[in-house]
Amino acid sequence: MTYQISAIQTSPPKSSDTEYRYLSPFTRQTLPDAADLANFQPRVEQQGQIGTCLSNALTSGGELLTKRGGRDLEFSRLFINFNTLVAENRLGEQGVYTRDILDSARKQGICLEATHPYIEDRQFTKPSEPAYVEALNWKLDRYEWIAGMSFSGQEPEEIEFNIMSANAEGCPVLIATPVGQMIYTLAGPWETQYYPRVGTPGNAQIGLHGMLMEGYKRQIRRGKLLNSWSKEWGDNGILGLGYEHFTYAYFEAVALRGFAGFGVTEAQGIKLENLSRFRLDCRIVPFGREVGTMANIWIGAVIQDVLYLKQGGTWSPVAGGYQHDATIKLAESNYVSIVLNTDLTPFAGARVYVAYGQDVTCFNDPAHLKELCVIPQF
Repeated sequence: MTYQISAIQTSPPKSSDTEYRYLSPFTRQTLPDAADLANFQPRVEQQGQIGTCLSNALTSGGELLTKRGGRDLEFSRLFINFNTLVAENRLGEQGVYTRDILDSARKQGICLEATHPYIEDRQFTKPSEPAYVEALNWKLDRYEWIAGMSFSGQEPEEIEFNIMSANAEGCPVLIATPVGQMIYTLAGPWETQYYPRVGTPGNAQIGLHGMLMEGYKRQIRRGKLLNSWSKEWGDNGILGLGYEHFTYAYFEAVALRGFAGFGVTEAQGIKLENLSRFRLDCRIVPFGREVGTMANIWIGAVIQDVLYLKQGGTWSPVAGGYQHDATIKLAESNYVSIVLNTDLTPFAGARVYVAYGQDVTCFNDPAHLKELCVIPQF
């Protein structure tokens, strides 16, 4: 049997992108030695001779999350593939951008497989209007970038740690990576499959491919990836991918956290929500005991070694005291706008900090202070 390499496209940055960054609730010491989401694994698909690997991987991620929540459903791979190609103005071509397929699932959703079934010669056939209506009930609620986009400059150890952390939380991870010719003949247990780095002798690159990571074992530094080439391939459809593959110049990893109201509850903390050239937000997830209480919000940035605080929309160098920016009643999840409609390009390298609490010295208290992000080059 021959298998299709989908020639997926790398995700170029756009100034209008909305990005969600994965933040681990674990430390190196508390991260579990292994994780396996096999109890919620959806059926192994066969994409056939068309380029729909990312569509298969993403819908499998949605199916895993809904199955985790008690619903065993199958979503339409051709629905999300068609709409992503239309959004990219590339209908009739093979392969999609990771960024765009996530955006389509978030905005338009994905209908059920029975409504728009997988028939290869209908790859470019527009779904019915009822399919679009149904899809609105099945949207990707939240996804968080681990590698790729503006988060591609991380150290390999950080990427490994965050991918494992996401799986340990219960989040499947969408992986887009170069693949080599040896992938065609892989067989045997995923823990022991021989699949060296792409570009080594005998494993020349043949394209880019998308799969879903659903587990790992730290001791052997290997992830467990669900492919879309049927159970006849690999380890009943599974690839064991060594962490040395996480270091390619093109490598994208995205944690899928929520789908249609099903998903993985976040740990408490201050999360980077959106980061683009003209927008920066965060989200505060308080402890349960803090929900319903009033809290002050402090926002600051270190720009060229000078600490600035935001107060009522105005940024000023600290000249004594730590005035807060706003006071809010804490809900289970709280969105905080840091920058909106301001070009962040001149502030590349600035470190942004956020804190919340009742104490007036909260911003200067390491127990509350959170370094949210470093402004990247746009």
